[in-house]
Amino acid sequence: MFIGETKTLWQNIGQTLWYLQTLEFALGHYLVLTQVVPGDKDEAYNQLDKSFKVTLGRLVAKLKESLHVHPEIEGKLEHLTDERNWLVHKIYRLHHIDIHDIQRFTKLLDRINALGNEALNLAKEFSILCEQWCIANGVKEKDIDAEFNRRLQEGWNT
Repeated sequence: MFIGETKTLWQNIGQTLWYLQTLEFALGHYLVLTQVVPGDKDEAYNQLDKSFKVTLGRLVAKLKESLHVHPEIEGKLEHLTDERNWLVHKIYRLHHIDIHDIQRFTKLLDRINALGNEALNLAKEFSILCEQWCIANGVKEKDIDAEFNRRLQEGWNT
């Protein structure tokens, strides 16, 4: 009887959750950036704090309510939300015996890794959209780079 390496499973789940939170972080920033009146830093930080308290599904719903989202991106986000909910709420119930079968275990790991990769790719896309929005609204690239470097050194709490 095969017993999958559970350490690998936990690491993959952890990494995927990390990437999902990276996407939530990027979506929250994008929503605030595109909706708060420019120059109102207090309101921006207030809205950003609120965005960190909601789920990916709620962020996606807010995005769809407030902005025109390309149907391809919307479809990706909806699929990703469904997969995130599977990972967070259903994985044990549906797959706890998969560690006893190498083919099912491999398929499970592949699904988890695909979810993580998709989340990370979308986070990168939204980060690029944030940068493009800033540049289109008069922020200089050197200022974006300076802020990025400052946050790398000080942390990304907001």
